[in-house]
Amino acid sequence: MKKPIHTWKTYQVVLVGALSFIVSGFYLFVLGDVLPDLIKTSNKVPLEDWWPKGVLLWLFCGVLALLVWPFAVIAQRCHEVLKERFVG
Repeated sequence: MKKPIHTWKTYQVVLVGALSFIVSGFYLFVLGDVLPDLIKTSNKVPLEDWWPKGVLLWLFCGVLALLVWPFAVIAQRCHEVLKERFVG
């Protein structure tokens, strides 16, 4: 059985939280840079003109967002645990 995060040592929580934050931050930054242009292009160009590539790009962005979400949740949880320990 896995140990809950609040029972981990502080350095373990910091390490996992920092790495999760870096991973989620990077990929969310990439998505934040790509999605506005993708939305503008999707609204301007008819679907039949960009059908296979456009749909695959939307699917890729959606899957990437779903894969990044757990890292962001882990980083948030580690932040909450550290905040409880040091702030009260």
